[in-house]
Amino acid sequence: AGGEKALPQLRAIEVKYRNAEAERISASARTQSGTDLVIRNGNVFDAERGVMMPQTTVVVKNDRIVAVGPAASVATPPGATVIDATGKTVMPGMWEMHAHLGLTSQNSAALTQLAQGITTARDLAADLDVAVSHRDREAKGLLASPRYVLAGFMEGPTRWAGPSEVLVSTEAQARAWVAKYDSLGYKQIKLYNVVHPDLVPTIADEAHKRGMRLSGHIPRGLSVQAAVQLGFDEVQHAAFLFSTFFQDSLYLPSMRAYSAVATAMAPNFNVDGQPMSDLIAFLRDRKTVIDGTFSIWIGGGAAIVGAGGSTDQQKADAAYLRLITRLHDAGVTLVPGTDNGPSTTYHRELELYEQAGIPAPEVLQIATIGSARVMKQDKEYGSLAVGKVADISIVNGQPATHVSDLGKVETVIRGGRVYKVADLNAAVTGRRATTP
Repeated sequence: AGGEKALPQLRAIEVKYRNAEAERISASARTQSGTDLVIRNGNVFDAERGVMMPQTTVVVKNDRIVAVGPAASVATPPGATVIDATGKTVMPGMWEMHAHLGLTSQNSAALTQLAQGITTARDLAADLDVAVSHRDREAKGLLASPRYVLAGFMEGPTRWAGPSEVLVSTEAQARAWVAKYDSLGYKQIKLYNVVHPDLVPTIADEAHKRGMRLSGHIPRGLSVQAAVQLGFDEVQHAAFLFSTFFQDSLYLPSMRAYSAVATAMAPNFNVDGQPMSDLIAFLRDRKTVIDGTFSIWIGGGAAIVGAGGSTDQQKADAAYLRLITRLHDAGVTLVPGTDNGPSTTYHRELELYEQAGIPAPEVLQIATIGSARVMKQDKEYGSLAVGKVADISIVNGQPATHVSDLGKVETVIRGGRVYKVADLNAAVTGRRATTP
């Protein structure tokens, strides 16, 4: 108490220090390579078709792919850096579709994401200065990090509000914030729990007018169907597909979070019943995307968001796994997200899709070209094709056969910049793994 006036100065000191430290770490973690990079004789995953192309070579010049073809016929440019990928899988970098940036993310969490083969991440709530700075400095090659796509967070001004400066209560405020996010290059708006339902059509109109997507939690007072009808393009968290059926339980006998309601209801909910079938058909027909963050709910992870473990976790897990299966089989678009800073459960999220019956090649498509298409960035990202940005992972395994082999990522290339996973991990722990 009494020291509050020093906070802006202290914040400025911390920002300067963390930014400089992150750029130093990035430089130490990067592997030096020439203008031309050749990844020779790997088994390339064709994300567009969902098939493997054996003994294939990829050539990169600066930050772009300039050749993809049979190893026997693709020449190595003079002086190129060559990576021998014989027996390994070469695949597009993956997309983390539910991340959160903090000031310290650039110093550790972003490196951990990159080490998992994630080359694009979508931020769904962060301080504006932190998010914009991180995005822009990574684009300049100053940070060892996935490329970041930003979604602007909006909440209502009640005591239940999420931690954000963006609290809106009028249409004018809502439109002004959408405009500000758009001016900063944000691609999406994310609404939270207590945005007033009356503002949703206004926000949807302003976002869509500007070519931005709208997604979020389902604001109190709305069902999933109502939110989609009012303009939601996407729903965050599969738990809302359970809690939406128990609106009274969100308020009575006391105000409760959607996650707590879903945790209580999921074990005994008939996922194959008509109500869920109708909801899934509705989502399919409206082309609504589901960012399910299933790794939060399956296995008792809901404690992360304050819901606690289920009274019957096995039954709850079975319900969520069955939900994945039903959504996929119905043709509802899924995108993979973890809702944790370093994305430490990202591979598990994808493994759950495979466990639910989605074939491994389709899981890899969901994590690459599928996510790029959702964000309308598939012309430049999401697959290994001539002209696209060189976002690439080299895996010492066969993830198109067993998704768990994603744990064997060895090298990650982000925009033509090469990182060895061992060096990224060493940078996070402060220990040098190899000599640059």
